[in-house]
Amino acid sequence: MEHTKSQKTVSFKKSRVVAAIEAVQPFNDRGVIEKPQVEIVRPKEAAPQINVEVYAHPIGKEWIASTCWHADLDNLPGLGDLPHDRCVKYASKAEAIAAALNAAQRQVETELGEKAAATPWMGLKESLRSWVAKTIAQVRATDTSLPLHGVSVIDLCAGIGALALGFVNHGATVRLACELDADALSVYVKNLSPEATFANLCNLDSKGMECGILTIGMICTAFSKAGNQLGFADPILGPVYAKIFEHIHNILARAVVIECAPELLTLNDGRDAATLRKVLMAAGYSVKHRTVEAANFGVAQYRNRSFIVGIRHGEPVDELMGYIFPAESAPSAAVEDILDKSVPGDIAASRLTLHKAQPTTRVQKRARLGKIDGKGYQGYRIYSPKGLGATLTASGGGIARSTEAYLMEDGSARGLTPRETCRMQGLPEWFCHHDAPHKARKQSGNAVAVPVSHAIARQLGAILSPRS
Repeated sequence: MEHTKSQKTVSFKKSRVVAAIEAVQPFNDRGVIEKPQVEIVRPKEAAPQINVEVYAHPIGKEWIASTCWHADLDNLPGLGDLPHDRCVKYASKAEAIAAALNAAQRQVETELGEKAAATPWMGLKESLRSWVAKTIAQVRATDTSLPLHGVSVIDLCAGIGALALGFVNHGATVRLACELDADALSVYVKNLSPEATFANLCNLDSKGMECGILTIGMICTAFSKAGNQLGFADPILGPVYAKIFEHIHNILARAVVIECAPELLTLNDGRDAATLRKVLMAAGYSVKHRTVEAANFGVAQYRNRSFIVGIRHGEPVDELMGYIFPAESAPSAAVEDILDKSVPGDIAASRLTLHKAQPTTRVQKRARLGKIDGKGYQGYRIYSPKGLGATLTASGGGIARSTEAYLMEDGSARGLTPRETCRMQGLPEWFCHHDAPHKARKQSGNAVAVPVSHAIARQLGAILSPRS
């Protein structure tokens, strides 16, 4: 009896030691996690589909994730990995799983190549996109570690939802999305599933409304260089801006985030910015503003935008600095990262005038190479995909409208596809853009770079406890 008891005791102690070691170092001798804590498998249907399994595992307070996928049709080669010691670490389970599924969708698209636009692959891809979107939403809803879990958002001048998506990525839910453009609102609804929608903010009765975060994509037409730069004095948009000021006063939020063209902060010697700051301060907010460069957050384009953040008095912010904007890094992306290589150039080499050669290596800046048909204005400029891209626009014309053109390996050139413009703004692969290409490009040109809103939202998560 004593011998048996002693053996059991020794065995129990060993198992505890092993468990402790595995908790600290869960990888096997090949750097792989053999039994991930989380495994999600796409249910098998009767019809052919793209099958996906996603695995996730915590590493200390962070998470890593990977996928394994294959298709039932045409023996499409698949790709699979268990989580391993070279995986990128994320702050939450939801972020890790979202990144892994996003990568899997991109891998499918790349593997398909020219088949991607053919029947029946279009249907299979759409089915996969839908499943991925639902899966990510379900994981977010249950991941209580997300910094904005349980926080609600009211989104004014919402566009297609790129600004709000940065907050949703961290667990927030959209209580109300207000957008006048019906096409943009339909894209918003399909991707973010807000609890309610409203069209014209000038008719919105916001008295008594409450939320965790009020987000506003301030209409930039009256501020940007492409507009008349009359600011809040614009005769057409002036009443709209006045209504936005009214909503800022009426809606009781814990934080307000406003995005606009960078000229908002400098136009009329800064008087417009001063007006907006006073509106926010009078509504009970401590205000911080900054112009942020999207390329410094991993986006493949130069896109500087002004952000104004207001934190309601009483929230636990830094006593000296208030809200602290996220740190920026040097540009790391290039247009070649977002291109579908199977899409051919549609502007013949004979139409191009090149003044510079294609760089042989990546560059951390825009590399303009020449022009199309001898024209050097917007929509006829040629850039290298080895560098950062031109800023997407909503109203630009030309043969490569809204995107500018990029030189292909065969010497031809082309503008960006709708999916590529989404990638240029950091929108995920599961994000469903508008069916009409010209509308999709315009909407991307109007959007906020998601990695920027994502970073701003993460900083807010350190302030706002999930109680609204």
